[in-house]
Amino acid sequence: MYEESIRFFTDLFSARRSVLEILDSDHTFLNEALAKHYGIPGVTGDEWRRVDGVKKFSRGGILGQATTLAKQSGRLKDQPHPAWQLGGQALLGDKLPKPPKDVPKLPEEENY
Repeated sequence: MYEESIRFFTDLFSARRSVLEILDSDHTFLNEALAKHYGIPGVTGDEWRRVDGVKKFSRGGILGQATTLAKQSGRLKDQPHPAWQLGGQALLGDKLPKPPKDVPKLPEEENY
C-alpha cells in the first residue's frame, strides 16, 4: 500500500503533472496483490506498474489509495471526523456548514 503512494507522488513530481491529479487522477500504481485487493483485474506479478482507468473501480488520486483509507478508518473517541476534515470544521479547505437545527444528536455509544 505504501509503495502505491510513493510511486504515485514520484510520478506526479517527476512528470510535472498537474496538482489537480492529487485528487482527481484516473491512474495509480499497482502490483498483483494490491490490484487483487482493489478488485482490479489484469495485473499480474510482483512488479509495480502504472495502471490507467482505475476510476471505474473507485480508485485514483490520494483519496482512493489504501494508505489514505487505512489511515482514516480508525475512529478516535473524541474526534468522530476523519483527520483530513480538521475536526469537522473544514473539508479540503472549505468551511462546512452547521447542521440544521432539527437534526437530532447522535448517541454517545455507537453499535457498529
